[in-house]
Amino acid sequence: MSELAIAFESWKLNPSKPGYLAYHGVKTREEVETQINEVLKLIKLEDGSAFDLAEWVSVEGKYDPSEFSIPKHPRPIVFMRSGNCEGLVVEILLQAENSYHPIVRIKYLIGQTDVEIIVRELYEALENGMFGER
Repeated sequence: MSELAIAFESWKLNPSKPGYLAYHGVKTREEVETQINEVLKLIKLEDGSAFDLAEWVSVEGKYDPSEFSIPKHPRPIVFMRSGNCEGLVVEILLQAENSYHPIVRIKYLIGQTDVEIIVRELYEALENGMFGER
């Protein structure tokens, strides 16, 4: 996997404290969607990338910083479940205290082993976005 990360928060250098970062806000829906698609393109499976093999990728319509705010330092949750009719769905939620924010759903009509790889790689990209360089 690449060093590319999925980050929901934006941080900038703090001019009053050199070497420190300051919270700058939540990334836009378009920025998050672009990051997710780029990470999916980098996840290589035997028959193609996770992006190419997806039936669809849906960033939740609710992901709009003007409609709700993602709390600082949310914890990502990535899991796989059965689709409503067929296939497998990968979901990304953000957890903050006692609330969960659904962010992304991705539908696959591929084997469970490949979807498990996708889940693991997405989780790693989310962790890099939470704790790595931004």
